[in-house]
Amino acid sequence: MLYIHLYNLLVIHSYVVCGFPENLMEWRHIERFASYSVGGVTLSLADILHGLLRGNKPTPWNRAKHLEPDDRRLEYSSIPYDPRILFTLSQHNRYSAIDRSVCVSHLALADVSLYCIVARH
Repeated sequence: MLYIHLYNLLVIHSYVVCGFPENLMEWRHIERFASYSVGGVTLSLADILHGLLRGNKPTPWNRAKHLEPDDRRLEYSSIPYDPRILFTLSQHNRYSAIDRSVCVSHLALADVSLYCIVARH
């Protein structure tokens, strides 16, 4: 759950620093370069999403895994991957799958909220 909050915080922080992306190309740039250093490990938005939260699965537009097998950041990966996690991430743009009814402050409530959202979709 920590990485969900870290991701959402970094999205907002990057918009304050860089401005709101005008198109998908600008979003991809922010996703790649906006980063925090956590415990001496640099984590970009892409690293958090594709490497940690999605369990380092290949993206739809790239068949390669985001992080190399020997990458130290994989120690923080969410295994097993739960696709419902995508409903908790906010990019504050039309590409965001976030559902405002998700409560991620308490793990039990998050599980129930995500179950209901998936059932609706």
